[in-house]
Amino acid sequence: MPAPKPGKVLVTDFDGTMTREDFYRLVVGEMLPPGTPDHWGEYRRGEIPHFECLRRYFACIRATEAEVLSAVDRMGLDPGLPAAVAELNAAGWGVVVASAGCEWYIRKLLGAAGVDVE
Repeated sequence: MPAPKPGKVLVTDFDGTMTREDFYRLVVGEMLPPGTPDHWGEYRRGEIPHFECLRRYFACIRATEAEVLSAVDRMGLDPGLPAAVAELNAAGWGVVVASAGCEWYIRKLLGAAGVDVE
């Protein structure tokens, strides 16, 4: 029998909300070569959509896989998150992450902390 659906749902962002650092800011600050175009400016002027902006920046990353994973680790998932999610679940709340970030690092961080949310 499937688990009953909670009566209440908390919908939350991830980068900078559940973490101390935003992955995008770490990439821009540490992993882009000099002369990378200002894709954020293009986005703000309405020339490209948000996800295209991120795609372009991420395509410019010049770092090893280990360096990228190190940045993910340095995002600093809130250490109180597992207990907070457990308390919410016990009180009948579900938790949903709605993020413009990348699912792979969100799942990596949440999985490492033992947090299971949508």
